[in-house]
Amino acid sequence: MKNINRIVFLIVAVISVALMGYAIYVGASAPESAKIAGNMALVQQFDENGEPINSEDGKPMPVRTTEEGIEALKTVFATQYKAEMETTFPGLTLDEVKAKREENKVAISELEAKVAEQQAAYDEAKATLDELKDVKYKNGSQKRAYEEAQKVAEEYAKVEAELKTRRDNEVAWSENIPAIEEAMAQSEKDAENVGALAQAISINIMWFYFLMVFAVVFVVFQAILGMFQSKGGVVKALVSLVVVVAIIGIAYFVAAGHGWADGTVLYDVKGLPLGVGNDPATRTVFGEFEYMAADVCILVTYIAFVGAALAAIYSAVRGTFKS
Repeated sequence: MKNINRIVFLIVAVISVALMGYAIYVGASAPESAKIAGNMALVQQFDENGEPINSEDGKPMPVRTTEEGIEALKTVFATQYKAEMETTFPGLTLDEVKAKREENKVAISELEAKVAEQQAAYDEAKATLDELKDVKYKNGSQKRAYEEAQKVAEEYAKVEAELKTRRDNEVAWSENIPAIEEAMAQSEKDAENVGALAQAISINIMWFYFLMVFAVVFVVFQAILGMFQSKGGVVKALVSLVVVVAIIGIAYFVAAGHGWADGTVLYDVKGLPLGVGNDPATRTVFGEFEYMAADVCILVTYIAFVGAALAAIYSAVRGTFKS
């Protein structure tokens, strides 16, 4: 029996360590918790475009299963670059921005050719303007020449201004487009990492539930087996059962004196009675049963802690005097 116990313990320990190691490994690659919390409400469902899903009455649609929660996490992280896109290029997709950049490059080439074509005429017009600007009394010919030179200079200035704007756009797009592409790649990576982290956490929680049930079953099995294998085991088991029932009974009567049946309630940080849900109109408020059950469990835990401490002290003192 001892060998079986050791083998079972070894298997459970190895699986537990492996699952914890897996969670730590994927957690090291996942985004920080503040980033996760800041990106989404963790109980909200999202569609494939990262948009929140609401019910017919406009309320957020909560996730119903672990799988839905993990998919919601992955969807939001995979589409989180959209916020940056909306800020940098309102109303445009990345492909549309790239197409506009190509159009801008063509326009820059055309404008550069136009500037080069008008350069000689502009130089001549500028010389005329410089020559006639200080002439107070221009004759008819000079006035016409001055006005024509002004038109040429203004047209040249417009082309140059448009060329400058186009070049500024190219500089901005040459910086922003790679940044957006990098954000998209990181978003996809974050989605996979956070999905793996959520899956690892889910597996570890399920394993914890299994261990709790397994531990209770194993302890009960060992107790029953020991009870039938040793003399007086049945009597000791009955005495233990009576003690446990007595402790629970005492805890119940103490909890009953705390006024839960008389409408005494506890309040959360918002000043609302403790319960489940955020909407005051639909939330489930804790009643007498919930308060009594929690109070009894807490009292039994306190008694168990005190009993364990006294047993440890008694064992230590007894061992000291025996040695």
